[in-house]
Amino acid sequence: MIITSLIAMYSLFRILFYMYFGDKDGEEVHFKKIPQYRKGILSILVVVVIAIGIAAPVLLKITNDATELNTNDQLYQKLVNPHLKGEE
Repeated sequence: MIITSLIAMYSLFRILFYMYFGDKDGEEVHFKKIPQYRKGILSILVVVVIAIGIAAPVLLKITNDATELNTNDQLYQKLVNPHLKGEE
């Protein structure tokens, strides 16, 4: 999970650096002002990648809990049928 986020961040930053700070051959770097619409696009991409990295463990826990509930027949029966809980 963390590795995937790091790869995505590296790709975003590599695109940014190649587009605005120079090329792969080490040519002279001419700094260009980043257009406002590209700043917005890059900001959205960075926020989405960070949000995915933060939300992934939460979604994994929810998915694991749901899977356990569906595969554990005794637990499912107790939750669905209140009379099996021993409450009257």
